Amino acid sequence: MHIDRKGNRTGLRKCLPYSAFLLLGLSISPAFSAETGSRAQQGAMVTCSSGFLPGAGVVNNPPDLLVNGECHVKPNQTYYFENVNVLDKGRLVFDELDKTIKPTATHFWAQSMVIENGGTIAAGSARQPYGNYGSVLTIHLYGADRNASGPALGALCRTAQNADTGPCGIPKSAWSDNGKTKLELPGGVSDFFYRYGPLHGDGKCSDGSVWSSTSPCDDSQGKQVGYFGYKVLAVSYGGSLRALGRNRLLQLDGLLQSATDPSELDPAGRFGRGWRRHWGE
Repeated sequence: MHIDRKGNRTGLRKCLPYSAFLLLGLSISPAFSAETGSRAQQGAMVTCSSGFLPGAGVVNNPPDLLVNGECHVKPNQTYYFENVNVLDKGRLVFDELDKTIKPTATHFWAQSMVIENGGTIAAGSARQPYGNYGSVLTIHLYGADRNASGPALGALCRTAQNADTGPCGIPKSAWSDNGKTKLELPGGVSDFFYRYGPLHGDGKCSDGSVWSSTSPCDDSQGKQVGYFGYKVLAVSYGGSLRALGRNRLLQLDGLLQSATDPSELDPAGRFGRGWRRHWGE
């Protein structure tokens, strides 16, 4: 796996650290252009609810992507998107061709990828790990430094909010509780949940105001703030990242797991022994 750590900045919250992406490559790259970098949160939207991911986008004007059903990414192609959101019941699945066809190289470019409550990004399986037939998947996270001249707008969630559903698809009851009560959380965990706030430098709200703990704009109807930074692969409450590669296994269901094979994961589903090796410890 080749890791390109070029770029400006990366913010993570319950997110995949960019140096931890198995045999699949994760590349952090500068913006294509100043115009592309400044267009974040704008532009066309592609929705994928079933079948194969439509269109590959273009470098200078990539659309946003919303996944709300099972959507397969064809191998051996290059895709360009700005902001990718995987919602409840959405599955973005990266496929590999079988051994009867030559190895492939798939490149997926995005400024941000946010997996919201009930959403999944998957590559490979325990029976057929990605790369088993020699193919390589590289996810490139790109974009300019947005907060060089002040607070920036981070990657936004797309799940519609209502009386029962809060930001990013998080149950409104858990969001409003804000750490007062021990709750049953996804993955069979009983713990306290604290509502999200933006990362330092990324407090710009969708209406142009600036978020503060005493006056959070995301308490107002129709206003949003980003919780994960930008140029990021983020897994929110209830989201799942399941990436099983030939040389390394990684799962993220609120907890990071990494191992050279599934047997290295402990029964509690916590960190595999391969995780510390991945950080060079």
